[in-house]
Amino acid sequence: MKWLTWMLVAVAVVLGGVLAYRQFAPQPLRAGTALDARPAVPAVSVLTEDGRAARFTDGAGRVRLVFFGYTHCPDICPITLGVLAGAYKTLTPAQRAQLRVDFVSVDPLVDRPDVVRAYLGKFNPDFRGFTGTSANMVALQKAFFVYARSDAPPAASEHAAHMSHMAGMAKSEAEASGPATLVHSDQVAVVSRDGHFVRVYDGLAVTQGELARDLPALLRTY
Repeated sequence: MKWLTWMLVAVAVVLGGVLAYRQFAPQPLRAGTALDARPAVPAVSVLTEDGRAARFTDGAGRVRLVFFGYTHCPDICPITLGVLAGAYKTLTPAQRAQLRVDFVSVDPLVDRPDVVRAYLGKFNPDFRGFTGTSANMVALQKAFFVYARSDAPPAASEHAAHMSHMAGMAKSEAEASGPATLVHSDQVAVVSRDGHFVRVYDGLAVTQGELARDLPALLRTY
């Protein structure tokens, strides 16, 4: 009967190894949409959260998660950045060294570098922030298939401008009414180490944790 005992032990060891492999083996990418074209990220001039002039291509060598938003966003931005901050914490130090999280402003007239830096500090000081001229920010939006527009009705804007003119006010309409609420895309783009836009996760995939689950696989793949 000894042979039977040893055989059962051997089977148990093999089964245990299989179960352990399924639990701890690297998992494949399961979510997000891969881009067939994989366009190169444009070398657009930007300002970092520290106020330094840079090119958006300067992050080559690390996988980048790119999210477009604005600092006075009431919902999508804080939720997305909070999820990304939580996902970032689950990585090992070695994995974090391979990843960069980028926040790109869709409201550069309001989001000055110091404003962006203070905002990102609420989530993770390792996150990078970018702003710049309106034209350059729009160029980045187009490169990543992002839309952003004001949520203010045109009629209301025209009325406010008319009243401002009649009162002889020196302030601009934006200053008089405060920062506008914007409607914008909620996806997170993935940029490969060699600087190509390779994958995108919609807002639902981000908030449901699918991007967080894919992070180790993203670092292995791109």
